[in-house]
Amino acid sequence: MEKPTIAPATSEELDWAADLMARSEPWITLHVAAEQSRLACRNPEHLVYVAHVQGAPCGAMVLHPHGAAGSP
Repeated sequence: MEKPTIAPATSEELDWAADLMARSEPWITLHVAAEQSRLACRNPEHLVYVAHVQGAPCGAMVLHPHGAAGSP
């Protein structure tokens, strides 16, 4: 199995990452809509990285410089 590579998200991958986030827990339970996720992923203060396997995106992470939900 090929190891995943992780790189900063391209502008096209930002919406993919936002949609993935909106379809995942805890965001489903917290009722975070896809549009809110897109705003978070497109916020220039946030760092968004995407994992790829064989060139296809398979995971994402959004790093908030000040922490999320009031914690670092």
